Amino acid sequence: MAELSRSPQQQESVSQSVPELSLDVLPEAWRTALAPLLGRLQELIQGAESQYAVLSQKYEQLREQAQRLDRELEERNRELEAALQEQQRLHHSLRSIVNSLHDGVIAVDLEGRVTLFNRRAAELTGKSEEEVLGQRYESCFPEHPPILRQTLQEKRPHVEEFENYLGDHSRRQIEVTTALVRDDQDQVLGAVEVLRDMTERREMEAQLQRARVLAALGEVAVTIAHEIRNPLGAIQLRAEMLREGGLSPQEQSRAYDTIFSAIKLMDTTIANLLQFSRPKEMDARYQNLAPLLDQALTLAEHAIRLHHVQVIRDYPPLGLMAQVDGSQFLKAVLNLLLNAVQAMEGSPVRCLRLSAQRQEGDGSNSGPFQGRPWVEIAVADTGCGIPPEMVEKVFTPFFTTKDHGVGLGLPIVHNIVEAHGGRIRVESQPGEGTTFRLILPVYRPSRDENFTAAGNAEREEG
Repeated sequence: MAELSRSPQQQESVSQSVPELSLDVLPEAWRTALAPLLGRLQELIQGAESQYAVLSQKYEQLREQAQRLDRELEERNRELEAALQEQQRLHHSLRSIVNSLHDGVIAVDLEGRVTLFNRRAAELTGKSEEEVLGQRYESCFPEHPPILRQTLQEKRPHVEEFENYLGDHSRRQIEVTTALVRDDQDQVLGAVEVLRDMTERREMEAQLQRARVLAALGEVAVTIAHEIRNPLGAIQLRAEMLREGGLSPQEQSRAYDTIFSAIKLMDTTIANLLQFSRPKEMDARYQNLAPLLDQALTLAEHAIRLHHVQVIRDYPPLGLMAQVDGSQFLKAVLNLLLNAVQAMEGSPVRCLRLSAQRQEGDGSNSGPFQGRPWVEIAVADTGCGIPPEMVEKVFTPFFTTKDHGVGLGLPIVHNIVEAHGGRIRVESQPGEGTTFRLILPVYRPSRDENFTAAGNAEREEG
């Protein structure tokens, strides 16, 4: 094998050093006997020289390939070293980011052993990173509810808030969010838990809520004082006139009428306020809504004629069955009708449309009531419309755009619809009109036991 290290020049010198064999010096008999052997030997020498040349060429090829592999290996080592340095840099950067978070972060592997524990988690739990890394979560935090273990077992995230999650009796509000940790192939590697101290936020929210309540009470007090003071002033004025005397019978009669009207106005204001703050408990039964819609139009007939409003009825006499409190439903529709009439006071075209239709659910979770049937009642007017910035405020108590109004009508309607488990929507275009849509479930969502009886009643009526 040592001969393989010779160069081509060395190989040539070796071939030249082999003497050419001659039989002329030997006797004839020997020449005849040795000639075949010497020829064979000469062939073997030439074959060896040829094999040597081939092996030398192979050696050179292997040497060049080894050098190329050495260069590639060195380049690969440099790349791996650079990748390792980048990975270490990213690791330190990620660690710095995680430690800079205001929330505590705890990660575990599939066996429940802690693999990540940031600085905020150490502050919240009172344990150091050295104490918990590599240890089982349950042994480090036996006082914590098993939310992280549930996340691993159920393969789904959790979000819960606890008053004493940390077990330190500090009554801190801690929001706990858990999630699965997955790799690029969507394989679960473990789970992560994020601890967020909500104590200060909850205290601020409570303070803000108290401030809102006080502000709302102030608005209510001012509004009620305004609504009561006007009729009280009229009552006081007429009472003083009656006490002084000297009025004719007709003037006395007008004074009494004014006093009674003012008293009735105050009573209506107080009744509306009570209706809004303490709505009547629903006495719902399964019934046809068409007669109630007719009755609402009848009650609004005086205002409709007074303002010369054209009315369009667009609902069937049958087929609008729903489980409602008749008197409360009537009050809601009447409020919407009167509101629509008042909205058209200055409109050149005054048209009110009262429509209703039943929508069948498809049995799935789609639709407003998860696939169950519902009834939609729409009250549309051609009035002045509502500006977009005010649409969301129309159901706010004491909010009104009218010169004479308390601002409780639409909030009362909203409360009645919500008490029925329904929804109310507003569609409005300034200068074109407004449409209020009452969307009521055919069956009360909270009374599943009534579904069968209601369905039987509907089939009997059909």
